[in-house]
Amino acid sequence: GALKSAFQYRAAMMQYELGELAEADALLAETNLEQLSSREQLTANMLRADIALLNLDGQQALTHLDKIDFDSANEAQQKRILELRITAYDLTENMLEKALAHIKLDPMLPESERENNHLALWQTLLKMTPQALDLYNPGQPPAEDSGWFALAYAFKAYENNPEAMEVAIEDWQYSYPNHPADIEQLKKSIKTPLRLPQ
Repeated sequence: GALKSAFQYRAAMMQYELGELAEADALLAETNLEQLSSREQLTANMLRADIALLNLDGQQALTHLDKIDFDSANEAQQKRILELRITAYDLTENMLEKALAHIKLDPMLPESERENNHLALWQTLLKMTPQALDLYNPGQPPAEDSGWFALAYAFKAYENNPEAMEVAIEDWQYSYPNHPADIEQLKKSIKTPLRLPQ
């Protein structure tokens, strides 16, 4: 049994490398992953999640990712797992978990990739209601994760009251003095409606 599982796993890897995704997934579905090493199990579940996402099945991808022990993965694998989760949460429209995955991913990224991650995180947070941003804020000032939620709350809660928003942003800057968010850049990323001249 273990030998069969090992052969099926290797065959699936070869199919995946050749771009035969359906065949690779079918082989892995037949494989008793319990008989593989923990490293192979992790790779197999990541691969199945990847294939599910290519088929735009976010829920199936999350089912495979949930079988992975995140802490046992190396940093490159952890980065990939979070990237897969972000795509899966986007497909399933789970903006809270998507935002938290972006925050978790951030310290693993090189400086050159953080700006794009911040913008993607920001766009995700803006899809949440002010109530959800306040209720699910994961931390307290001056924590970085808390800062993202609090800043998005200031923008969303006062989007129709520019003066109140400016006050809220000033309060935010006082509470989160060293936060990496670039407020001016984030403002530009919001598609503001055309204002008529006064």
